[in-house]
Amino acid sequence: MSSDEFLAEIQEALELDDLEMAITDNFREYEEWDSLTFLSLMTLMRSQYGVNVDIDTFNAVTTWQDLYNLVQK
Repeated sequence: MSSDEFLAEIQEALELDDLEMAITDNFREYEEWDSLTFLSLMTLMRSQYGVNVDIDTFNAVTTWQDLYNLVQK
């Protein structure tokens, strides 16, 4: 899966279709970022990609690229 495909899947799953997103964006700076988005993203990472991200690891990442790198491991 390419980073563009990953970003498109994230955008659809989190219902951010109207938001212009780049793989290098700091997702925590999005106006739409809140605790529900966080939970949805964690669930997506587990269910779609089989990646369990612990809270310490998640707190260390800031960009979509960082998350994509976790998925690729």
